[in-house]
Amino acid sequence: MNRFRQLAAKMATILLSTVPLLTAAVPLSAQAAEDTEKTVRVGYVNALNYEEGGEGEYKSGAGYEYLQKISYLTGWNYEYVYASFSECYTMLANGEIDLFGNVSYTPERAEL
Repeated sequence: MNRFRQLAAKMATILLSTVPLLTAAVPLSAQAAEDTEKTVRVGYVNALNYEEGGEGEYKSGAGYEYLQKISYLTGWNYEYVYASFSECYTMLANGEIDLFGNVSYTPERAEL
């Protein structure tokens, strides 16, 4: 359980530390988009008000909107990978997905 908290804290720190870097790179994003397009594999867990909607469905939620803002700033395209939390967590650890934003502590997740 303590290991999961440490990992969650590290991931949250990484995500929060990227925001200033992304906002500082706004003038560079147009040039980067012209040079190359990058596809980022995103773990997507259907969670109320955070990431809603599945494959082929309308997507919404705070997490989804945040991803759209990052895409706008970086020029990234997303390939959404729809799975459960534990599946996304494992895929992130194995390098099968690049980004997974729905990380928060719950007693069930502490067991992973």
